[in-house]
Amino acid sequence: IQGGVHAGALPGVWSKVSIMRPLTKRQKEIVTLLGHGLSQQEAARQLGIKYGYARQLVMLARERQECRSTVQLVARHARTHD
Repeated sequence: IQGGVHAGALPGVWSKVSIMRPLTKRQKEIVTLLGHGLSQQEAARQLGIKYGYARQLVMLARERQECRSTVQLVARHARTHD
């Protein structure tokens, strides 16, 4: 693996490697609260942030972790942070 790509099965063929980026501290906080059963709105209230910002944090966290859903994001976070 070099520069985010790796050699494919065929000589001379390169494919992009999936590299998940770590969550920010704030993203970890909101995902943890979601894992404890809070809604995004409740988590926003508890963190003292606006609901729109909470939604944005979750969306960006999903992108960073390459998750298709918030449920997948919460499950992945729980598996790696127990």
